[in-house]
Amino acid sequence: MNKINAKNFLRQNTISANKMFMKIVFCLNALGPAFILLKFLNIFHITYQYSFFVLVLSLFGSILIYFLNTKCNNEKIVMYITLTFIATFVAVLAVNSSVGIYISYAMVSFLSCMYMDYKITVRTGIISYFAMLISLYFRSKTAYLIFNDSSSPIQWFIAMSLGFTMEFFFVLIVSRAITKLFRKTIEKLFDKTEELQKVQDKLIFAFADTVESSDSTTGAHIRRTSIYVKLIALKLREMGYYSEELTDELIDLYTQAAPLHDIGKISVPNNILSKPGRFTPEEFEQMKNHVQAGYDLIERNFYELEDAMFVKIAADMAYYHHEKWDGKGYPRGIKGKNIPICGRIMAAADVLDALLSKRQYKEPFSLAKTMEIFKESSGNHFEPCIAEAVINLRNEIEEIIKND
Repeated sequence: MNKINAKNFLRQNTISANKMFMKIVFCLNALGPAFILLKFLNIFHITYQYSFFVLVLSLFGSILIYFLNTKCNNEKIVMYITLTFIATFVAVLAVNSSVGIYISYAMVSFLSCMYMDYKITVRTGIISYFAMLISLYFRSKTAYLIFNDSSSPIQWFIAMSLGFTMEFFFVLIVSRAITKLFRKTIEKLFDKTEELQKVQDKLIFAFADTVESSDSTTGAHIRRTSIYVKLIALKLREMGYYSEELTDELIDLYTQAAPLHDIGKISVPNNILSKPGRFTPEEFEQMKNHVQAGYDLIERNFYELEDAMFVKIAADMAYYHHEKWDGKGYPRGIKGKNIPICGRIMAAADVLDALLSKRQYKEPFSLAKTMEIFKESSGNHFEPCIAEAVINLRNEIEEIIKND
């Protein structure tokens, strides 16, 4: 279940577009050598000095934009610098009348459509426009002579500027309209996707609730464990643990997958699930099978409904949420970070709610007693940082208990 919203999609699109334009700028390095070769062959009458300047400028832009793409975390800064450089490069080419730049003045306006933000299109259009005016001014020094024009340089500049301004204004309107259309289409698609996602969330929750109710737990348990999973993951990140791994997107997936952690109980006989007392060794072995059953059920049935990342997280939560940090859990008895982090967080959320809730075999523990158990279980049942995160969430947990 992938709830990447339109904002996150557009951010990723900006990063991808920046990388694409980086490659385009790299390709500009071929122009300088091409000018030099054509001059050498007496095909293109352009000075060697100008050709070398174009080569140096393209090399500088390539290095700068490559550095920004690899080192700068602000994709908007990279975007504006890249678009400004391309506009400047086109203007530099246009200064030389022999190159013959015309419609390329407006190229950046169309390129900016890739970012699907009409404000960016307008801003980069304005940058390109002023770069064009500067280019036309320098070009006017010699262009009127080349075209055997009887007007003065300033008259040529004014005439050309007016003509190009009208064309540029038209291009800006068209490019802005294209960008706006792209943006609205993307937002509508994500709105529809979000509506479908909500329906799927409700179906999954209802399915999980039906399974959980067979052992006297309720939908409240599913809701609370999902909340606890999210709170623990956020607290871990806040405390500096797994801060790179626990992105907003991943935490959302953890929260959405949590209701399915006990879905394998559907395969456990009802007389065992509803038993009020302790399990016999044989009954406990049957109960332990629910983790494998849950894993298999999710792997087998959810790929057509959800994306691969959600399925993997949900399956791992179902399979690993009874493993322990010290290796004394089940089904595999693995320890430490061999247990996926989603399984380690799910285990803590599941135990937390089980301790604080009434069951057919026990009364609810107090919050103080629960916190004491987590403190004692740090390093054996739970990863120390996860136990610490739960203890630090005491106020939030108390609020959840009061509101239930």
